[in-house]
Amino acid sequence: MLVSGRSESASGLVGAHVRRRSGVSIFIDNVSKRIHPNTLKEALKGYGVVTDTYIAYWNRSRRNNPTTFAFARFRSVREALEAVRKGNGSMMEGYRVNMFLAYQKEKRVLKGRSPAKNYLSRRGAWRDGA
Repeated sequence: MLVSGRSESASGLVGAHVRRRSGVSIFIDNVSKRIHPNTLKEALKGYGVVTDTYIAYWNRSRRNNPTTFAFARFRSVREALEAVRKGNGSMMEGYRVNMFLAYQKEKRVLKGRSPAKNYLSRRGAWRDGA
């Protein structure tokens, strides 16, 4: 389960970063689709302890593009910020990657409605009072 948390780094950066179990995730854009998760983990381990990686190999919007995006989870906020600061703009598998702290999108729920009613009303199947 993803939980949004607040933290402050040594550089004074404050933000809601993605926390899952223990760790802080970073978003990595422009990653080669040919990269293996272990290769990504090895490339990032110089910035800190990488606990998990995810590469979006099957992405509809980038179907004809040779690159995709990935997430990497670090043990601490300091390590994640170090990776973003030093790794952003670096070359990986022949592509210049962009790194950012990952932020969780907040779920939008209409006031006073249950999630089931929201889903059904968006689908046009059932609405309140109908």
